[in-house]
Amino acid sequence: MAIKIDNHANARPQSGLETAAAVYELPVEASLTRFIALFHDQDSPYVGPNRSGRPTDPTLVAPLGATFVISGAQPWVQGVLNKYDINWFGEIRGPAFRISSRRAPHNLYVNTELVRTEADRRGFDDAPPPDMFTWGEFPADAEAATEIFFDWSSTTKVTWTWNGSGYERSTGGATQDWISQDGETQQPIEMDTLIVLYARKYTASGSTGSAVPAMETVGTGLAQVFAGGKVVQGTWTRASADDLFVLTTEDGSVLEVPPGRPWINIFPDNRTVSW
Repeated sequence: MAIKIDNHANARPQSGLETAAAVYELPVEASLTRFIALFHDQDSPYVGPNRSGRPTDPTLVAPLGATFVISGAQPWVQGVLNKYDINWFGEIRGPAFRISSRRAPHNLYVNTELVRTEADRRGFDDAPPPDMFTWGEFPADAEAATEIFFDWSSTTKVTWTWNGSGYERSTGGATQDWISQDGETQQPIEMDTLIVLYARKYTASGSTGSAVPAMETVGTGLAQVFAGGKVVQGTWTRASADDLFVLTTEDGSVLEVPPGRPWINIFPDNRTVSW
């Protein structure tokens, strides 16, 4: 399943990211980003804050066959979700609940076990997803990269720092944490691998409602994979939104991604990632 996660300052620290099998990050309006947390063979009773869908989301969810959980979406965005045959639902009692310790819209959370129950009730497909990438080992001579800076926008600056076992996230110079449901555990967001897929950012709109940022995820573009304090650069290609991303190195061979939990950045190709 795929759960849309808020990344506004008032939504932090988020919950459930520490359990997710993988996470997408991509731009939204107001120079912010949002996440899509992917869950496969693990669950969490407390994932969020859950927020609304955007037109790029179905192009990332479609090849995985995932049930997509959002707080809602503009009618024209719902049309895009349906165009890609995404099994989705918005805020419904049971899988989703609101907490009193935060203000709306940053107070909606999701229980993934109850998402599975609701998806089964609706007859959604529950076939296992395909492997997202070709898994393997980095070349021994890969370039060192232990602190990676993402210049998402004029106001969103993210750094991932290799700590010897994973990459820890900071935003705006401060550590970005996850927090448990009982509030007793709060630790830095950490992932095994960072994948950067550079894509064209554009404005999408429908016949009514608001225009929003979107990313072109079909075609080809620069790719970078960070793992073990190193980086390999290459290219991503994709013939359609129903296909998986294919990563190749600069010499055209398969760019293998070391096994682990990946954080996948759908990153504007007019911005920079440095290390």
